[in-house]
Amino acid sequence: MNNDPTTSTDRVLRLKVEAAKPGKVFLVALERGITWAPGYSIDISDPKNPKTVAKIQLDVHDPAFCTQVGSTPVTPTGPSFGFSCHYCNVDDADNAKIAACSCFAAGWRFFDISEPTSPREIAYLKPAAQGTKLLLGSQYATRAPPPFVRNYDWATSKASFPKDRGMTSGNIWLTNQDNGFLVVKLAQEATATGGGGCASAGAGLAGLMALGAVQLLRRRRRRSKG
Repeated sequence: MNNDPTTSTDRVLRLKVEAAKPGKVFLVALERGITWAPGYSIDISDPKNPKTVAKIQLDVHDPAFCTQVGSTPVTPTGPSFGFSCHYCNVDDADNAKIAACSCFAAGWRFFDISEPTSPREIAYLKPAAQGTKLLLGSQYATRAPPPFVRNYDWATSKASFPKDRGMTSGNIWLTNQDNGFLVVKLAQEATATGGGGCASAGAGLAGLMALGAVQLLRRRRRRSKG
């Protein structure tokens, strides 16, 4: 087996489950080494016999659209990371209902995983494209400088749910390359038990960014008083 992760063609899944409670145990994972990587829901109740029970995939990840997607100019040299999903996180590690995935040019995608065998997309967020704006703090902007027009933003970070911050409720924190720090709230109908929803970009993005700025200001004020 080739142990070099940069050249290896082997797909290795290493699992360890300890003191599992009765019932099913599932892993949501991304496949390594594929530009338009789908996610997988894997039953690991039996660590020695993992089983793929569902695929979390956008239409843009379908091999049927590979030629079309491959010719989309996300960067001056082509699709680069394209629309692949980078990080996924869940709302509650002990009882996950919703997964949030950063998917580069495809933006943020939110999935209902309350039934691991049939995950479904319930919301998305595609922050406004910044065109030719110079943004020195953005890896996307530095990789695709003017005169190239950036018609997307790169979603590359790991979402932070309230429980990640020791809270029982609250908003979701995100970071994009061009649009920076965002605080979002899923539409009321975008729940694990409801239908679908959309965390809109465009005009709604200004409100989301303002909410994030307000929260940062409040934290800074609290620190200064302390």
